[in-house]
Amino acid sequence: MPSHSPEDIQSWDRWFAVECNNHAWDAADAVDPSDEDAVEAMVRCAFASAYHWARAGDTVNLLRADQLLAWVHAVARRLPAAERYAASSQAYLNQGVGGIGDWDRIFQALVQAMISAIAGEKASADSAIAQADALASDLDHNSREIFDKYRAAVRAAG
Repeated sequence: MPSHSPEDIQSWDRWFAVECNNHAWDAADAVDPSDEDAVEAMVRCAFASAYHWARAGDTVNLLRADQLLAWVHAVARRLPAAERYAASSQAYLNQGVGGIGDWDRIFQALVQAMISAIAGEKASADSAIAQADALASDLDHNSREIFDKYRAAVRAAG
C-alpha cells in the first residue's frame, strides 16, 4: 500500500472539506424538506465537511462547520440537532478565537433566526433577524447579496 505524506493527507482533507461544504450549502438552498433522500444527502455532506475540517482546519473552520450543521438540520426540520450545533458554534464565537469575523457573528444570528422560524417562534426569529440586520449594516456588496439571500430564506421558512 502506498504511503502518503501528512501534508498530502491534510491537503486532501481540506479539499474534501471545501467541496462537501459547498455541496451542502447548495443542497440547503434547494432541498425540499419532504424529500427524505435529498435531506439525508444534504446532512451527510455537511457532516463530511465537518469531519474533514476537524482533521485539517482551525477553530474558525470548526465554527463554520457547526453553523452549516445547524442550518441544514434546521432546513431538515431536525430542531434538536439544529439547536445543538447552533450552541456549539456559539461557544466557538464566545471563545473569541482569532480569525472570527463579522460575517461569523452575522451568520450566527441568521442561524438562530432560521431555527426560531422553523420552530414557529416568530418573535425570536424577528429578534435574531434584527440582530443580524444591525451586524450587517457595513457589509460590502457581494457579502450583502449573500446575506440577503439567507435572510430571505429565514423569512420564507417562517
